Amino acid sequence: MTNGLTDIESARLSVPTATVSRELFKDDALIYDLEQKPAKVSLTSKTSGHGVSLSVTDAKFMGIWSTYPKEGQFVCLEPWWGLADTTDSNGDFTQKYAINRLDKAASFNHQYEITVF
Repeated sequence: MTNGLTDIESARLSVPTATVSRELFKDDALIYDLEQKPAKVSLTSKTSGHGVSLSVTDAKFMGIWSTYPKEGQFVCLEPWWGLADTTDSNGDFTQKYAINRLDKAASFNHQYEITVF
């Protein structure tokens, strides 16, 4: 993600094992294309062994982010069913990548699970 825009080709990555640091977010959020497949991401403290995990079954994307360059005491794990914009966006809302469209009176129900350990 660059300047709030997503590079879809870069998003098509498997979620790696990584050490979380402020520098990890210097270019913005990490966005992973989950292709609506089940996924689980965990953050675990090396010192205490405690952590948090996010499990999703059908999200299109997962965003992992924190503040940069400001010092923040948090990291966000978020299931995303859509995106703000892509790097090649033309500004036409009807052509927006990963937009969700619902028929009149339709509903949009999805879920995720957060586990603290």
